[in-house]
Amino acid sequence: AERADRMLQPLEQRIEELRQAFNAEQTLRKRYHNQMQDLKGAIRVFARIRPAVKREVGEPLVVRKQDAFSLEIDSKDPRQPPKVFNFDSVFDEHSSQEDVFAECRGLVASAIDGFNVTVFAYGQTGAGKTHTMYGSESAPGLVPRISDELFGILHKYAHECQAKVQCSMLELYKDDLV
Repeated sequence: AERADRMLQPLEQRIEELRQAFNAEQTLRKRYHNQMQDLKGAIRVFARIRPAVKREVGEPLVVRKQDAFSLEIDSKDPRQPPKVFNFDSVFDEHSSQEDVFAECRGLVASAIDGFNVTVFAYGQTGAGKTHTMYGSESAPGLVPRISDELFGILHKYAHECQAKVQCSMLELYKDDLV
């Protein structure tokens, strides 16, 4: 038993050293992640172009993705040039739910680090807000993906810490909170 204790002592010491190194790395990860989020900005605006609906098929496109950060909208007056709008990210009609989630995934880490996070969709009826936020069973939107990511991480570290999650979901429809 005495021999086993002597053999165990260096291993326990090594475990403690590794635990301290892990905690230091976690602190650095948290700091660097939040610095990166600060550099991106506290408010980020994305635009998503929805695919054409049946009645629009064959019609000329009036909204086009120019590049990863801008889109152009044709003027009603064909003599005027298209207007260009800049965003933090632009998703075209071919972008998947996973593409949109990939841009938002970092917000989950911010929430776990204790920061308040808000994601909201804005646009006219039929613009694709519900699809982006909720999606379908075959193509889940942001709400189920963020929930899965958040609770997956919390479950993974449940033995190390406790967490309280508070979530509010609101819908404004025709100036009424529903």
